[in-house]
Parts: sequence; C-alpha cells; structure tokens
Amino acid sequence: MKAGSRGREVSRWALALLALSFVLEPRGPGSAAAQSVWDAASEARIYEITRSWSLAVGDFDRDGLEDVLMGRHDLAARIYHNDGGTFSEYAAGTLAADNDRHGCAWGDVDRDGLDDIYCSRGAEHGTISKANELWMHQPGGSFVDRASEYGVTDPYGRGRQVTFLDVNHDAYPDLFVGNRYPRQDERTSPNRLFINRNGESFEEVDYGVRGEVGAYCVQAADVDGDGWDDVLVCGQDELKLYRNEDGASFAEVDDSLRLAAFAVSADLVDLDEDEDLDLVSLRRRHLRVQLWRSDHFGRRIPVRDLTIGEWVVGGDVNGDGSADLYVVQACSRGVNRPDALLLNDGSGKAFSEIEVPQAETGCGDVAAMIDYDQDGWDDVLVVNGEGIKGELLVEGPVQLLTLGSGPAG
Repeated sequence: MKAGSRGREVSRWALALLALSFVLEPRGPGSAAAQSVWDAASEARIYEITRSWSLAVGDFDRDGLEDVLMGRHDLAARIYHNDGGTFSEYAAGTLAADNDRHGCAWGDVDRDGLDDIYCSRGAEHGTISKANELWMHQPGGSFVDRASEYGVTDPYGRGRQVTFLDVNHDAYPDLFVGNRYPRQDERTSPNRLFINRNGESFEEVDYGVRGEVGAYCVQAADVDGDGWDDVLVCGQDELKLYRNEDGASFAEVDDSLRLAAFAVSADLVDLDEDEDLDLVSLRRRHLRVQLWRSDHFGRRIPVRDLTIGEWVVGGDVNGDGSADLYVVQACSRGVNRPDALLLNDGSGKAFSEIEVPQAETGCGDVAAMIDYDQDGWDDVLVVNGEGIKGELLVEGPVQLLTLGSGPAG
C-alpha cells in the first residue's frame, strides 16, 4: 500500500470513530444518553414547600427567558423572573394573599411589549360576589389591577382555568374565562368569552361558548390547521372542543371528530411529528392519546393506568423532536401517588416510563413545561400543594425536573 493511500485509510477510520463518538457521547444535560431525571429546583432557586393552585409560564418582560407565575392557594401568588437559569422573585407582594385566587394567564393586553396577568377568583362555593383580576404591567415594572376598568371582573363566576387567545386576528389578545358551577343561589356561573377592543377594554360576547360547562382545563390551539384559535375545555361532565368559525363565532364539534368523552386534564400537542395537534386526555384512572387524522381524532390509544390522575402536560424533555408526557397524580387515602414521565418513541403510540424524583409530602397539583436553562429541551415544573386534609390546606414541594446527569454532571 502506498503511503498516501494508507494515510487516507487512517483518515477514514478516524472520521468513522469520530462519528461514532458523537452517537455514543451525551450531547448535553438533557440527552437521551443520560437517561436520568433530577430535581433542579434548589439550584434554580425556585424551591419551596407551599400550597399551590396554578402555574403560568411566559416571558413577561420579553428578554428571551421563560418566567413563572405560581399561584398559591390562600397565599400571595409569586412571580419568578428567570435570571438565566436561576430565578428571583419579581414585584413581591403584587398578587397579595387572597382566599380564592385560582387560574392565571399571561398576555399583552394593550400591546405595549410587556405581558399582563389575568387571574380568576372563586366565589366561596358560589355564595358571594367577587372580582377577577387584570394586572396591567407598567413600564416601571409594577402591576396595577384594572379588571373593573376593562370590564372583566365576572363577579358571580366561580373562577377556574383561564387563557388568552386570538379569536379574530386583530393583534389584541382576547380572553376565555372558565368557571365552575353551580352557585348556591339563583345566579349562574357560565364560562365567558371577552373580545379585546383595541387594548382599551373587553366586551363579553356569546359566540357559542357561553354556558355552564365547567373548566378543569382550558387550552387555546388551532386544532384543524385553518389558522384560527379553537378552544378545548375539560368540562365537569364532558370534554368539549369549540371550533373557531373565522373569528365570528365558535361551533361545538360533533361526534364526527371522535373527541374523548371526558377528561379531568387534557393537552393538545404534536405527538407523531406530523405538525398536527394530537389529543392527550387524562381521566382519574387512565391516560389515553388520540392522533389527528386529516379531519378527526383517531382511535383512543391507552398509554398508562393510574391511581388518581390530576394533570397532564406535553413537551420535548429529551431533545429528540417529539413530545413526551408528564402525568401528575394527586393524593389517594392520604398518600401522594407517584407521578410519571413518559418518553415518546416518536410515533405517539408507544411510550417508555423513566424514573423521576417523587414528592414525599403534599399532594400532586399541576405541572408546566419550561426550558428554564435555554438548552433547547423542556424541563418540568411541578407543584404539590393541592387539596385539603381536614381543616388544613396541604403544602408540598416545588419541583423542577430536568433530564440530565445532575448538578455535578
């Protein structure tokens, strides 16, 4: 063999070995090669043991980092600013202690480049009037409640989950407010839709979504790919999907869409990497998925049996391009049942479970996906302060679960 040929042969072997090393070596803390989950809440300075109710993730100051609004039942809600992989409390005391604050959402109501906060409040089981909150973000960083001025107090609604959405493509975010029912008096507690009028006020409209349905979950998403936001609602008796009719009204989908009958929690997320949204539905005892098939959801695929499912959320936790699932379980017989992280094989039909750190106290409540460290892969923020035991509100740890090799990795 000539020297030049031998050199080229060695180079080919070197390139092959180098390519193999890229396959075998972990490509960062969230790589599939690491295949372990650790709780980064303490290192990220967001850990506490507390009561909880809701989580809202969003970049409220538009600095490119995802921040957190953490609802805490009967305590002040907290805004956590992402400082670049660690968190610090922002505008402490803004959302002061309140007995019945529930779901909250971020949205830039007046299009000033700063996200505002809308929060629903309960009504003491439907026995009182109250006022939901619209905290407008001021240029100096403070928040001012202007719900009354904007017409979104909803005094008799037993507030639950809420979301901002784009109903009519006018650049100003609209608002869906989900309410529990019934009240203990003659008044009603329907879900409501408010149209944003040029960032100056909201106008309530019917549009086909107003009714006493309930709202264990609420999500705005373009299910059918027509460019208009639809609304998914986990009602108290059935799962409902309202299809946006070109911004003028909504139509409740019929049985031809093959929507799951009921869910305490649900998520619309792309499971099979076809750029369509699939449906994940959680019942207390079962988790199922339905893949979108051109103009309807496909058959219900069982994913996992549960003891007492509470919440489900999808996101790509291992950087392989497909959405994985995190399931929160609540307390049963005084015991907080274990959560589950399910890794998607890319088909949306098969999932493998990976062990996660479990909360040893409290009761599982809700979870949200957040890429807090900007590595391109989702982490899971979990709160565990749900429910009441006797006369005591339950407290539990805040967890920030990330796929990786741990703090020293």
